[in-house]
Amino acid sequence: MPLPDPGGAGPRAAHRRHPHRTTLVRIGFHVHGRTTIASALLLLGLSFPTQAQEGPPGLLLVEGGKTIIGTSVKDFEKMILEVNGARDVANTLVGETPAHRVTVHDFYLMPNEVTNEQYAEFVRATNSRPPYYWGEEALKEGRKAFLEAQGRARKEAREQGKRPPERKIFDPATWWEENWEGLEWEVPEGSLDRPVNYVSYYDARNYAAWAGLRLMTEEEYQRAARGDTDNIYPWGNEWDPTACNSLENKTAATGMPVGSFEKGAVNGIYDLVGNVYEWTDTRYTKYDGYKPLKIKLGKKEVLEPLAGFDPSLRVVVSGGYTTPGLGCRISFRQGTSKSQTTEALGFRCAADTVPGLTPARWLLEERIAIRLLPGDVEFDPEKVATLQHWSTDPGTAKVGGYAVITGHEQVLFLPTTGLRASSSSELGRVSAKNGPVVLGALLFDKPLRSPELDGGLYFLAWRGAAPLTGLPDPSAQPGGEAPDADPISLQLSETPGFDAEKECFVLYDEKGSTVLAWEAPPLTFARAKAPSRFDFQKFVPPTEKRPKDAPPIVPLDTLTLNVVVDAKSRKALMVPVEFKLSPGEIDESWK
Repeated sequence: MPLPDPGGAGPRAAHRRHPHRTTLVRIGFHVHGRTTIASALLLLGLSFPTQAQEGPPGLLLVEGGKTIIGTSVKDFEKMILEVNGARDVANTLVGETPAHRVTVHDFYLMPNEVTNEQYAEFVRATNSRPPYYWGEEALKEGRKAFLEAQGRARKEAREQGKRPPERKIFDPATWWEENWEGLEWEVPEGSLDRPVNYVSYYDARNYAAWAGLRLMTEEEYQRAARGDTDNIYPWGNEWDPTACNSLENKTAATGMPVGSFEKGAVNGIYDLVGNVYEWTDTRYTKYDGYKPLKIKLGKKEVLEPLAGFDPSLRVVVSGGYTTPGLGCRISFRQGTSKSQTTEALGFRCAADTVPGLTPARWLLEERIAIRLLPGDVEFDPEKVATLQHWSTDPGTAKVGGYAVITGHEQVLFLPTTGLRASSSSELGRVSAKNGPVVLGALLFDKPLRSPELDGGLYFLAWRGAAPLTGLPDPSAQPGGEAPDADPISLQLSETPGFDAEKECFVLYDEKGSTVLAWEAPPLTFARAKAPSRFDFQKFVPPTEKRPKDAPPIVPLDTLTLNVVVDAKSRKALMVPVEFKLSPGEIDESWK
């Protein structure tokens, strides 16, 4: 189904004791009755984004704070009674109530909706499905073949004296979804700086993960658009059809180049309403304090709108070029199927201000299967350590801070928390009894030379020096009933580099199988002064003279992970882990 137009009928009509039809007049609305304030005053109280210094390229910093979310019951009732068309979408609008305040933390946000040229880099890099309208030539050929096949089938039926099959309409989106692989595509001419559309929630989320970013939340969206104010629109409380690309802006019937509406921008962030709807990562559930409402429309007529809350849906915001002013309000929200694609639905990306927190959360949600790891494991994403690198192009959009991400690489350590020990000896006993203790998840986008590993997701564990127990007895009589071997001990005994007589690091792959082991340096347990971190050191050739028969020096850069994991008694486990890489894999530009 197409995305329900906020200016048209919603998914279900609001229940009325006496049906009442209203002619839909697509207009903006004004609730509070306040006059337009000078633009300088409108900016007072808004969050102030600035160019991100340490954040991802192409994103601005939005300062957090107490933020009004949603629409008050009083204002909702006023909309229903005074705004033409509001009653027809009351089931959607009631989901905005009640207004409430939340604290939103600082975050980074794109100043623009993701453009076609930005999305094209992701499609090329990952071989993901392009939006169907990028395959214009292939669609022409597909339509031609479809009509020819249909014509042949009808002709053959008539020749055989049978009833011809019913004519079908060629659906380009469906055809593209089924046939796109291996076909040529290109971004339509003149569309590089326009927002990408026909992208599902899954498409948007996959792009964000590839770029080292994430989708914004509904609360972050309202923070960026409203700041500390109670504005209805990003520019104030009076509807202005010239401030955004909506149905009421007669200059466009499609998505406009991002940043086209300076009047509607909030401190460098454009198109916060209008142009295209935008996916958020927020489930479509009721706000705290939500209650069913009854609104008297007349002496004998009562409207009882029912919001179709469903946590499997995701909230879309902002309205688009198909939307009247009613849907181009900051508080507008609509639950939408995650597989939905439509002409006026796009997205923009956000990121956390803690370096590495965004990809760490994605790993926890999408890749880490804790059940496959030994022991009881809990991760602490707030204390992630990372080095990241983005490659970019300037792109064509005329928006300050805009950048086209062409690649994202990282090394990342996601520590566990709550170690049940406060000393090496105590942790050694735990590891001997329960198996290696997982210290954290390791993600490398680069191959390592020492230990020799392909890039990928691994889990770093530690085991104290202790004999393996529960292994089969090689001296047992043949044919006798042997007890089952302990699976952890058996796995360790077959792990390359493992020595039960030494304290070892043990590396697991993301399926929970051991990869290799090597001797670990002594652990330290003390009060932690800082979280885990990576230190990078380029290879420096030795200056002293070496013997002629000395083995050649292999030039390798060093990446040291200083592991810090919270433990018992307000202490932390601390230990360095050293990795070697080929020169040039990582450099000082990684932050």
